Parts: sequence; C-alpha cells; structure tokens
Amino acid sequence: MKTRIVFFIFILLASFYTFNHFKFKKSNHNIWDLVSSKSSIILELDDPFIQYNKMLKSSIIEKSFTEIKNDFDAFNLFLNNNIESFLNSNKIIISYFKLSDSKLEPIYTSYKGALDIDFIFKKIKESGVGIKERKFNNQIIYESIIKDKNYTFSIIDNIIILSKNSLLIEDAIRTKANSNLQFKKNESDLFSQVKIRKDIGNLYINHPDIFDLLNIDSKNNLISFIQKIIPKKSFFDMKLEGQMLRLNGFSSFSSESFNKDKSRHDSIIDILPYNTISYININSTNEKNFFKFNKKNIIEKFSKNYKLEIGRAIIENSKSNKYDEIVILKRKPSSDFQKTDSLLYDGIFKLDDQELNEIINNTDKQDNREKFFIKIEDYILISEQISSLIEIEYNIKKNKSWTKKLNISKFKNQMNESHNISVVLDYSRFTNNYNSKINLVSFQMSLIDNKLYTSLNMSNKDNVTEEFSNENIVKEFIAKNNLIIKPKIIFSHLDNTPEVITQDEKNNIYHLSKEFNLIWSDSIERINSEIYSIDYYKNNKKQILFSSKNKIYSYDRKGNPLTGFPIKNPSESNIEHLNVIDYDKSKRYRIITSHDNGEIYFLDKSGRKLDGWSPMKMEDQLVQEPLHVRVRGKDYIIILLKNGTIYLKNRKGSDYPGFPIKTNNDFTNKIRINISNSPKNSVIELLSDNGTLYKINLNGKIVLQRDQFRPEKYSKFKMIEDPSGKSNLIFSYDKSYIYVYDKRLSFDNINDLKFQYYDLNKNTKYFIITDQRTKKTIFLDKDLSYKLKSVDNENKISLIDYNKSINIYKSINNIISMIEIKK
Repeated sequence: MKTRIVFFIFILLASFYTFNHFKFKKSNHNIWDLVSSKSSIILELDDPFIQYNKMLKSSIIEKSFTEIKNDFDAFNLFLNNNIESFLNSNKIIISYFKLSDSKLEPIYTSYKGALDIDFIFKKIKESGVGIKERKFNNQIIYESIIKDKNYTFSIIDNIIILSKNSLLIEDAIRTKANSNLQFKKNESDLFSQVKIRKDIGNLYINHPDIFDLLNIDSKNNLISFIQKIIPKKSFFDMKLEGQMLRLNGFSSFSSESFNKDKSRHDSIIDILPYNTISYININSTNEKNFFKFNKKNIIEKFSKNYKLEIGRAIIENSKSNKYDEIVILKRKPSSDFQKTDSLLYDGIFKLDDQELNEIINNTDKQDNREKFFIKIEDYILISEQISSLIEIEYNIKKNKSWTKKLNISKFKNQMNESHNISVVLDYSRFTNNYNSKINLVSFQMSLIDNKLYTSLNMSNKDNVTEEFSNENIVKEFIAKNNLIIKPKIIFSHLDNTPEVITQDEKNNIYHLSKEFNLIWSDSIERINSEIYSIDYYKNNKKQILFSSKNKIYSYDRKGNPLTGFPIKNPSESNIEHLNVIDYDKSKRYRIITSHDNGEIYFLDKSGRKLDGWSPMKMEDQLVQEPLHVRVRGKDYIIILLKNGTIYLKNRKGSDYPGFPIKTNNDFTNKIRINISNSPKNSVIELLSDNGTLYKINLNGKIVLQRDQFRPEKYSKFKMIEDPSGKSNLIFSYDKSYIYVYDKRLSFDNINDLKFQYYDLNKNTKYFIITDQRTKKTIFLDKDLSYKLKSVDNENKISLIDYNKSINIYKSINNIISMIEIKK
C-alpha cells in the first residue's frame, strides 16, 4: 500500500461488522490490551460516526471515501437508517500489520457494548452465508465467507475484534494474554507524552515499516539516511484543516542522550533548486547534537568555518532525467576559503576538503568519489554532477527556486518555522506513484527536554492543479512604431525583477521597467543578435550587449552607452551572429562575432582583436554563434557550419584531436550540449535538416548516429531547445503538417511559422507556434493538444515562471504587453 493516509480506507469497516443494532457502552476492560506491539500503524478514534462525517467534509480524504461511503450507505439502509445510534459514544482502534513489502492488513478492535451477537448471526444467515467457529487459546473465533472474502471475528470479554485475516485475530488473542506483547506497555513513553488536545483521533506510527512499503530503489541511500535520523515510533494527534492533514505529537528516542538545544530557522530552503524532489534540513545550536542528528562523529574545526546547519536535496537532472543528490552548507562570514577553493571553470569548484566529504556522505561506507560545488552568497552547493550545478546556477540567475513554486510556497507557510530536523517530500515524484492524491509531505522534529516534538503535514494534490485563467493583460506599453523583435527579459540589478528590452521597425530600442514604464530609449540600427546581460565594470550592476549587422552596442540601465561603444564591425562582411564568453567568471568578457562570409572574430571587451581569431576563416556560413563550454579546466569553442562540418577549437583557435568532423548533411538546427564530468561523457547533439541525429563527444567520437522516422517523403526536421538548455523538442514538418511522434497538426503556411519550446517543470512544457501572417500564437503540449488559449501576437514570445504565475510577454503592431496566468 503506497498511497496517502492508507489507514483511512478501512476506518469504517469495523463499524460495518462490529456495531450494528444496539447502543454501546464502554466496559472497564481496556481495548489497548489487544493491540500488538508489532502494529505498523494504529489509529484510535472516539465517536467513530462523528469522526467519519468530519472526514467526509474534508477534501483531503474525500476521494478516498467514495467506495466506503457507498458501503456505508448500503449498510445504513440494511439497518433501517439507524446506524448512527449504534456508532455513537464508542471507541475503535484500527491496527495495521505489515504482512508483505507491499501490503498493510487491518484489524479492528472495539467495545462490544450491548451488541446482540445472536442478531448478527441471524442477519448473516438470512443472507445465505454460513458461520464456522473454532477455538484458539480457549477463545472462540468465528469465520464467515461473504462474497469470496473471509471475515474473522472474536469476542474477548466485552471487546470485539474483526479482521479479514485470521492470523491477526490469533495475534490479538495472544497479545491479550501476554502483556509483554502489548503496544501500550512497550511504548509507554508515547502515551505519557500525550499533552496535545485531541481532535479527530490519535495515530501511532512505526516508521521503518512505512519506509519499507515505499520500496524506492532509485533513492535508497536517501531513504536509508532518513530512516537513520528519524525515531522508530511516533504518536500524533490528528487535525484536518481544509486541504491539509496536520499531525502533531512526540517521537520515541533511543537510549542516547542529547544536550540542551533550541529549534532553529531553516536558512537553506529558500535557495533550493527549482527541480527539488525531496529535502532534509538538520540544524542545531549545539555541536554535539548536530553531529548526533547527522549520525556522524564530531569533525574538528567544522563549526569554526560552517554554521551548524546542513541541507540535503534530491533533484531531478533535466539533462539526464536521473536523480542527483546535492548538499548545501552555510559558511561563516569570517572564513576565508579563497586559497583552498579549486576553480575548475565557470564558477564550478572542485571539493578538496576531505573532512567535508565525511559529513556529506550519507552512507556508512567510505565515499571517495569526486565532488564539485558552486557558491551562492554564503552557501556552497555540492554535487557529484557538474551538469546539475550548471542547471542550478542558471535557474538561480533566473530567480527560479523551489519555494517560488506556488504549491511549495503555500505548503512552507503551513510548516513550523523552526526545527532541528525537517524532511519535506514531493510525494508522488519521490515515490514514483503519480496516481497518489498526496501532494507534499513534511516531517519536522524539535528537541524539547530530551524529547522530540514532532509534526507531520500532508497536502492534497487537488490543491495544485495547473488550471489557467483566460487571457489577462496586466501590463501594456505603446511604442512609436510596430515592434519587430521578441521581447527580451532581463533581471534588474536593483531588485532582481524582470524588465524588458524591445525594438520597433524604425529601430528605436526601448528599455521598460517591471511595470512597463519607459526607462530609456535610443535610435540605433536593427538588433540581429541575442541581448546579453553583463557586468562590464565588475560592480554588480548590469549592462546589456548586442549587435546589429554593422556595430556592437552596450548600454547601462540608464541608457548611457558604455565607454568605447558602439564597437565597429571588425569585418567587411555583415555581423551574422554574436556571443559573449566569460571563461572563468572573472568578467573579462570575450566577444565573438561570425559573419556572412564565414569569418569569426574574437574581441576583448574593449573591442581589441585577439590572436588566432582575427579573423578565423571558415569555408561556409555558421548555423549559429560559436558556443563555449569548459570541462575539467579546458575551454572548448564549438562551431557548426551550414554544410554539416563541426569544429572544436581551443582558446587560441587550434583544433582539438578528432575535429573537424564532416557529416555531409545540411544544417539549420542549433546545437544542444550536454555537459558532464569529462570530455568523453560530454556530448554535442546535432540534428540535420533531413533528420539524422548525431551525438559527438568532446574527444571527437560519434557515439550515436540515427535517422529519425520520416512521416512523409519530403519531411524536414527541427530541434528546438528550451532557453535554459534543460531539454529539447524534435519535430518534423512538410508543406501542410507539423508532426510530433504519431500526431500531426495542419497549417497552410508553414513558412510563416516561428517555433519555440519552454520546459518549466516536469508537468508544464509548451510547444509554442507563432503565425506571423495571422498574428496568432498557440500553446501546445508534446501531443499537439492545446494547453492555453491562443493570443494575438506576431513576434516570438518570452515566457517566465515568476512570483506564483506564468508571465507571457508578447507584441502585436506597436503594443507590447504582459499576460499573467495565475497557477
């Protein structure tokens, strides 16, 4: 059983078979005497009928009760609509036993009260079903098969027990006779700690059994670590609040003792990557406790350099669709790590500190694998996968973090603000159980008087459906003339809010604020490149840099041209492509231009030509701007020509071994790059116009060459990439149709279409097509089904996931506007 609140689906079954025709009275015997210490989950309910109706009113479990509600209504009809009088003023305990790795089996225990057993027997016989009886340890066990299901019950004194598994009935009889087998005696500390007001009922959980049921092989290291740090058993008081199930109580401790401590605020959760699946935070005010919580021996000097806080997260690597673990630590401001941080490239450092390796390792085995990290303010984010760190850094620059998601933000606000241990799970993704109705789960613990105060929250997935509203233009700016380029989003250095750069047909450039107020405007040549954000003066203030066919421009936020700009075209041929490279994140930028005649120039940031590239002459035009990657400290410049030849060069312009490679195919599709830990595993992906897919590593080896399925004889192929580089979409087209897999969509003007692809998260991906003739943009999924309402638009759009909404920036005629789609 792998769904949320699994125990709820049987809550009323005991009522159906044990409370029938008479009002109940509690006896002096305690039903806890029959509850076994082997129970995995125990649910204790007073006034079951009242609690049942409360649960039905709560949307968090309403859908789980559909079938049981039907049974309840039928049984109520069987009792002449008089079931309420038989369920009031009683108590029921439902105990679940783990009988296999995938199943929990319930047994129901309650006071018999004035229940007339003869009446029950009579009603069952009237249904044409027989009853067998046998003795076990001098107690009578009754068994009956109803609709191919076995039901077993017994009456001990004036307590009745019921289960579909006779072994559980026998276990309850043994437990009653031997107090050493009883849950309450073995876990007396949980009962003594009950100081919380009851609401729906009480819940007792044996955590190891629940983790075993999850059976998540892909994340077994994390599961093992969570099991190590979480106590074995917990007591909770249950409350339902709309979409939230709240459990609060205490957890049992092992024999080890802890120093006095305080719960602390989680300073890491707000910088977690956007693609986080699970997260563990451990923090303390006491060094001894901190290492005990982490199940590690004290590491000397750790607390001198780092805060006593560690975050561990499982993230989904969009490049590989695999799960990677990252560890986050917070450095103390007084620490100086510049001498020990070993820079590899582009802000990626190699972790050389072996003491950190010890606390990062979440297993009991020695871990000597290489690890890398990036710096975000006072934090370091550590991973074995460089590609994960690159993606994290990109998303942070785009102001995308886990808690910026609407459902995560809402859930975080419901959690405790401070703790010593906190676990947060995106349940369906973490368990790979996408049919589950659970959305998010948190488990938080705080050390109070050597006891663990524990809270567990669950949210319903129904609260997170991404249903979008109709078009809602919330911001608008009217330019002097018709607009001609895609709105470019940049993030302000003042407050990191999105601002817009655009241009009209008379070549006026506009810089707009977040509120679409004009910051500055200038009349220049037509922009023909990407618009890059740079920090030219290394003062954490942003400028923009771009090109026209004759010049390279750069402006600060006030609209002032930077010193030395515009830079004149270094070639007699028009600038066709532009790129900006920052080799080692030193902000000593290199400007790359490629030209109609195949020339490539490298310039320093003041415009001076660099040796080896002044120019480099290629035999054909380039498909796109030359690209740069750094792997293991080496710089690679990737150049793809339209004739299908691919070059890989170093900073001086020399070819790497194995290059150039001639594919003898025509190319108009841009390159996609998958960076890994080594040149061998780092791959360049190419798709020719006729549908041949190549994967070439940086050692010059073609590791894959495969022809795509061609739906029609003259089909051509396109590969478009999400702006973040996270993923791509391959599709084909002919004169009349666009094809994705076995789906197709008809158009009568393919040549007028502009294509884009945005991958916001696992469940939100948009294939965007803009028809410049009809001035319409449509939003599709990979099945070519419509995802959003079409919008009036004639240039490519920009789209960002920002501040609990999806913002679409579009332009038509001389109007640029922003559509806000609430999640």
